[in-house]
Amino acid sequence: MEELKREHIQVSKIKTKILEVATRGDSFECNKTSSKITAVRIAKNSWGIASSNLDNESELIKKAMSFASKGSKKIELAEAKLAHGSYSIGKGFFDEEECITFLSDLVKQIKEELGRCFVEGIVTYEESIRNIKTSDGADASEEKRLIDLNISVALKGVSSLHIGKIGGLNAIESDFEIITNEIKRKAIGLLTAKYLNPLMRGFKMDVILSKEASCAFFHELAHKLEADVVSKIEIREGNKEITLHDDPLNGFGGYFFDDEGVLAEKKVLIERGKVKNLLHTRETARKFNTKPKGNGRGLYTIPKAFQSNLVVEAGDWSFEEMVEEMREGFILEGLVKAELQDDVILIYPELGWYVKSREIVCPAIVNCVKIPVPDSLNLVRCVGNKTFERISYEKGFPISEKCPPVLLKAKLG
Repeated sequence: MEELKREHIQVSKIKTKILEVATRGDSFECNKTSSKITAVRIAKNSWGIASSNLDNESELIKKAMSFASKGSKKIELAEAKLAHGSYSIGKGFFDEEECITFLSDLVKQIKEELGRCFVEGIVTYEESIRNIKTSDGADASEEKRLIDLNISVALKGVSSLHIGKIGGLNAIESDFEIITNEIKRKAIGLLTAKYLNPLMRGFKMDVILSKEASCAFFHELAHKLEADVVSKIEIREGNKEITLHDDPLNGFGGYFFDDEGVLAEKKVLIERGKVKNLLHTRETARKFNTKPKGNGRGLYTIPKAFQSNLVVEAGDWSFEEMVEEMREGFILEGLVKAELQDDVILIYPELGWYVKSREIVCPAIVNCVKIPVPDSLNLVRCVGNKTFERISYEKGFPISEKCPPVLLKAKLG
């Protein structure tokens, strides 16, 4: 790389081993995959990117350089604290037979209480090694072990639970009782849930977003804090109980350095109800005249500004106190999906609980709730004092949110 001083060159080498063990009805399955990829990314007049599973680094550099020379503008990157040395995340083991026993025991305990139902459980264990070198000095390697369990029960509707941990099989085995109790509680709730009165649709009501629903709300809000897709702050100041961090150093979506080789740092995105910072790549940090803190994600595309682990600080309200604040409304938990449509957050919960006169009356099926982004922080009335962690994968990145329940006004869809 020494002769190419005027360009920014990054060479990444990624090795992954993935083992998936699953049970679906009467079947047990085990599948293994592995990959070894070299990726080159060059910033010059444009971005030039090339990758291959062959050992052909010099050819990839030539190809990426050709692409990077074709543009008409100069790509400029901010100065950054770059990673050096070796890092390791997660310890533990994985045994296929032990995992099958774990899944068998889960299914057995679930069926003992729910009776005849279809249960699907998938455990995915991944070991990865990521090496990054850049022409301006990054030279680092990170080894990581992750495991996650996705379990769903089809009874009346589908209830599901997705948990993930850093480490091996023992990291989720210790949560056996939590997993079975939570999935059974959801399935029983759906079994007796009543459909929402159609006359309520379109009205604003009190809603408590709990567990996955709350996590999804803050996740979608964080999309509006990605500096490569927003040109200005679009979220108005709101409830002073809300403080939101992005913390790459702690959690399922964590890492010591991002996919640009920038050392990861914890950062405040929203402080006491006011947006303080955006998520940046090195390119957007240069445009905004700020410091990149390790949120450049992706190795086979232009770097993407993206969350790692979102953490919302717990508030002062107990769950019971939040319910007592409601005259009429719904508690929502679980998640079918969440999405942004223009400047509106749409959350589709798995399960709702109807609240009337400050009492939980019955489980209910709520199609979705709609929350306008600009006023979202101002619509929040209460922030709970206990947090729940959700893990997921988006754009291939492992991520997580750790959030308390929130009581807000939302339109029923």
